Amino acid sequence: MVFSYSTVLINTLLFACPLLLLCTGGILNTRAGIVNLGFDGIMCVGATFYCIIVSQLKSSMGSSVAILAFFVAIIVGMVFSLLHSLATLIFRANQFLVSMVINYLGYGLAVVLPLSFTGTINYSLSSIYIPLFSWPSFLVTLIVIYLFAALLFLTKLGLYIRGIGENPTAVALNYIHVRRSRMYISLISSSLACFAGAFFVYILPSSFIDTNNFNGIGFLVIPLWMMARSRFVLTTIICLIFSFIYQVGNATQSFSLISKNIPSWLWGMLPYLIALGALMIFRPDTMLPPSWGVPYVKTGRRWQ
Repeated sequence: MVFSYSTVLINTLLFACPLLLLCTGGILNTRAGIVNLGFDGIMCVGATFYCIIVSQLKSSMGSSVAILAFFVAIIVGMVFSLLHSLATLIFRANQFLVSMVINYLGYGLAVVLPLSFTGTINYSLSSIYIPLFSWPSFLVTLIVIYLFAALLFLTKLGLYIRGIGENPTAVALNYIHVRRSRMYISLISSSLACFAGAFFVYILPSSFIDTNNFNGIGFLVIPLWMMARSRFVLTTIICLIFSFIYQVGNATQSFSLISKNIPSWLWGMLPYLIALGALMIFRPDTMLPPSWGVPYVKTGRRWQ
């Protein structure tokens, strides 16, 4: 089999798109002191709604059904963010535990919803396939994430967001409602995560329909943005490198010599092992904001 460099390059760029969207949501959360590790489950829900809408309405709406599916995925992401905000900001529940609950809720809905709407758990590739625009998809993704980067680092609003993560009390003294601001940021980040799941199915439909999950991709992006110290340029580079390793691993499995001597499960583990090793080497824990995961209590009361 001929090793196609152009195919690997295109797949690398496409696979990096949902990773970048997830990392953008994670950076926004981290800078604002929010812990939401439930992106993997939220991705699954976004992908599930995308598949249901496309499979049900594709025959009548054509390719334009993808726009409706993306819009619904964004709305669903907002609903999940409200659940997270209600538990963590209002009732001050442990943000790590709430994230795990959201994950399992997402996994469950990814199985239950297809049974309710279509009668089967899995989808056929032909029912959800929509012609792909490769280069525009990557360029639009870059524009979106760097608009968020400009918002976060070049505007007064971004200064307030970063201040909420560093010292929420000081921000509150400037008449900024901390908990309400965190809720808005959570809305944006969860919407990005849900949209990333739908976008993932759009660019790589076969990656989801076999198992109704993404094999932990939502968890994998956590060390990616942490290794980059929540910086957008470095995050972009790391996502592209990881995506390239992932695609090269998939491509080399096509060679009989490699597939006979190296099991496929080892190639599947390679990106995760690299991310784990890099996370231990770079030790990004010292770069997290002081209020990361700490519930905010109004000035004059003790933090809990």
